[in-house]
Amino acid sequence: MPRARGRKSKKITISIGGPSKKRTRIEAESRDAIIKLHEEGMEQKRIATVFNRSPSSISKLLKRQTSKSTSKSLPVGRPKILSARDVRSLKRMVTAAPCASCDSYRKQISEATGKKISRRAISDYLVREDIHCYRVLKKPFMTNVHKKKRLAWAKEHCSWNLEDWTRCIFSDETMFTLRGQTHKRFVHKRSGNRFDQRYTKQTKKFGKQIMFWGSFCYCGVGPLIAVHGTMNQHQYLDILNKTLVDMRKEFLPAQDVIFQQDNASCHKTITVMKWIKDNDFQTFNWPPNSPDLNPIENLWATLKRRTYSQGPFSTVDQLEKVIRQKWSEITLEEIHNLIESMPNRCFAVIKSGGGPPNIKRFFFQE
Repeated sequence: MPRARGRKSKKITISIGGPSKKRTRIEAESRDAIIKLHEEGMEQKRIATVFNRSPSSISKLLKRQTSKSTSKSLPVGRPKILSARDVRSLKRMVTAAPCASCDSYRKQISEATGKKISRRAISDYLVREDIHCYRVLKKPFMTNVHKKKRLAWAKEHCSWNLEDWTRCIFSDETMFTLRGQTHKRFVHKRSGNRFDQRYTKQTKKFGKQIMFWGSFCYCGVGPLIAVHGTMNQHQYLDILNKTLVDMRKEFLPAQDVIFQQDNASCHKTITVMKWIKDNDFQTFNWPPNSPDLNPIENLWATLKRRTYSQGPFSTVDQLEKVIRQKWSEITLEEIHNLIESMPNRCFAVIKSGGGPPNIKRFFFQE
């Protein structure tokens, strides 16, 4: 009988012997054993019988393993421009001139090898050798005489305990500017919007600035004194009269107080040293060029960071108000951390032979 047009015939499948078995994955241990037997020379059919698997599954497993081992042996990606010998030459260039630019290294490599290479490729080679670009760390200039004096001072005071350091009053001056901190800042943004106001920092030429003198001891901070103009011995003597005696009465009434000051010329005049002696203050024989030994430097850095986070400022009065507010918010815990760091500072200077210590700066945590 002819089939009617336009109708599709339905195929009827009849399964005999129950539902078909579900394929199971070959476990890792079994795969390793199969590969090992195949490498020893056993036929695939026999391996399938041993592991109760179909010959096709064993064949597919061995093919996949062969393709993996082949792909691993093949080189991947673009061939390297520089050989291992060229990379060693590049490392020697960096060791000889660590402050040079990647572009200068590129020119030297191109002249030496005759190979064309980009500045970015040079940077990538250096990163693979664990050589990265950092901002240069600024440290005070030191002669051998400075290092010897610093080393002698650190050895003399490294055995001091906390009770000795609690008798000290640390002092220094610092400068604040309306434009804020001048160090390099970074911003994360997309390309094409370099001049967007959100990603720029406004600057002022010859911005206004103000100097402060401050001091602190284990029991708290002293008054913050604004210095107008250049500090001279008369201004400095007036500051000591206003602050130092009152600090001793408030914080250290029954102790022999040691007053720390650096070697600025206005600090070492005959008049100032006579006043310190007449008022029964002891002083350190402070080593030259040693801001890292003075914990108030870390206090200044933290004060500036907290002050400038409230900016920008339009007037000096507005800046001064915020500075005084942040100075009064310094806690005893932060002060104790700085004073207790003095033994570590001494040991760090000793370890470096009197030079700049090879440890992180002693900023306390926010």
